[in-house]
Amino acid sequence: MFCGPQRADAMNPTVVPPVVRQFVPCLGVTCDTTVTPNRCTLDGPFFALRPPEVGYPFLAERVWVFCQLSDATGTHTFDLDLSFDLDSRIRHVRSFRVFMGDDKLAVRHYAVPLDRVPFRRPGIYELMLRCNADIRARAVVRLEDV
Repeated sequence: MFCGPQRADAMNPTVVPPVVRQFVPCLGVTCDTTVTPNRCTLDGPFFALRPPEVGYPFLAERVWVFCQLSDATGTHTFDLDLSFDLDSRIRHVRSFRVFMGDDKLAVRHYAVPLDRVPFRRPGIYELMLRCNADIRARAVVRLEDV
């Protein structure tokens, strides 16, 4: 018999957000949805980008973020944020929802297109994936000088 204080989550069951297994920025994603789990091919995963000849500021017309999620059920809402040089100014880029199904052990692959991503100057940018208020994953991207 357990005699100590009970954990708050045991008394008030809450929805547990998915575990993020992979979080990869890339130039493109191709998914084969005819198989389960979907087979995804990442095109040009990157940790650094160089702007076109126009220099800064520039908008990346389209980049992708590949997310591999597991250990949850139900539907979850995620937010993607972008910050510059790890400062406190955070720009919301996109929200999306993922249905994880009923099997907690299932793995879900999700490719998120990001259109017209603003990069104002060279430096270190950080993409953050949030579920509720918690940051579940981060990816650092270096923008090089022209």
